[in-house]
Amino acid sequence: MSVNRVSIILVPVERQHGRAPVLAYVSCVVADLIRISSIRLIRLPSGRIHVAMPERERSPKVFVEVAHPVDQAARDVVDRAILAAYESSIRGSHAKMAKEVAGR
Repeated sequence: MSVNRVSIILVPVERQHGRAPVLAYVSCVVADLIRISSIRLIRLPSGRIHVAMPERERSPKVFVEVAHPVDQAARDVVDRAILAAYESSIRGSHAKMAKEVAGR
């Protein structure tokens, strides 16, 4: 199984409210067959970044995932691909900001 494409939308720091701030929204294509969107990257209180699969509210304060990997090995493949794309987006964003600041 492979994750073929990952799209990252970074959330600006000023919009990261609440106890578990959303760092980015993610969409990915798995095995060139299935697209999963509404994935969130969340910074946990421990500082770790968690890949939160799309979910819906079943009842007040009860959420269920609507798409998720079938086992831990699949979860690891998806998480690694998403986190690598996020890190690449962050590096690109920082490089772009540095270039803009240098050009002033």
